[in-house]
Amino acid sequence: MTRSFMLAPMSPAFRWFTIALWILPFGYMVAGWIWGPSVLGAVGLFLIAVYGSVWFAWRPSYFNVTPTSIDIVSPLWLRQLALDNVANVRLLTKTDFQRKFGRTLRIGAGGLWGGFGWLWTQKQGTISFYISRQSNYVLVEPKVGKSLLITPEQPQMFVKIVKAAIA
Repeated sequence: MTRSFMLAPMSPAFRWFTIALWILPFGYMVAGWIWGPSVLGAVGLFLIAVYGSVWFAWRPSYFNVTPTSIDIVSPLWLRQLALDNVANVRLLTKTDFQRKFGRTLRIGAGGLWGGFGWLWTQKQGTISFYISRQSNYVLVEPKVGKSLLITPEQPQMFVKIVKAAIA
């Protein structure tokens, strides 16, 4: 039986950062309209295209737990992690995350609707991440490959269902 978990609602920090970032392209477009056709209007349109690609290509809509896999589903792609490759799944607080991984550097989209892509970590190298808040992380540790950090709605239920599936 498949269970679906939506991406958790954005934390206030991600929400305000997203709002601030959306002001930028419209500011460029208004400036281009006021001062006539210019590079400013083109920059505004370019930013809107980039923001759209983050929404449609990088940001997952939901996570499925199927009898054989954990699926990360976005409007344009599907990533699957076989359950027989999952060594452990657990909840992490922000403090737990910092202790386990150390300093980080984002590689991918970040701030706009959350953080999505890869995260270089001081202690474990690169991990995949698809987060929309800065708490209640779920860490999926594979037997082979990169760890996965996600923020599904109902993280405790997600962990419980994955643990039962891999037992």
